[in-house]
Amino acid sequence: LKSPAASGQVLFASERVELHLDDGRLAVDAVYHLRNPSPDAQTVSIEYPILVSRQSPAPTSVLVDGRPLPVSAGAPGQVSVRFPIALAPHDLRSFAIRYEQPLSGRSASYLVTSARRWPAPLERAVFVIDHPASWRKVHVSYPVRALETGGGRTRLTLAEQPFLPDHEVTVRWQAPARR
Repeated sequence: LKSPAASGQVLFASERVELHLDDGRLAVDAVYHLRNPSPDAQTVSIEYPILVSRQSPAPTSVLVDGRPLPVSAGAPGQVSVRFPIALAPHDLRSFAIRYEQPLSGRSASYLVTSARRWPAPLERAVFVIDHPASWRKVHVSYPVRALETGGGRTRLTLAEQPFLPDHEVTVRWQAPARR
């Protein structure tokens, strides 16, 4: 059996995703890295899915490397943007995604199980969750590796290596105590 790299398939190498949470809003700022192990140039069609619900409607647009792309219907409970990524032989290519999504309620989810469509696990995935320090009982669906607080904000860092997710990154919280 050939490994995905030996077969020349483009690999989803790693990701760094920052989830900036505030009351009523999720902002996603992410960088993804693809690796082409092949001696041939390849173009990959990316379908970037985003979870949507009544509590988190679709963003109006998504910036891919600074260019706004339209959002279209995807699988149930998802919308997506589509774009090609060209990789030279033995290339490592990065692309950046940014979008904002309105939130109602006290939870936010970021889709990661779509990474299972790639031929191998990601080598590394880092998620930084930034939220108001006044939020109480913050729960994250993956282990928190580091926690920093300052300037009225809390930053939680999650890191998985390798990463073959079986559930989404979900953050739940309670409102600050009333004074």
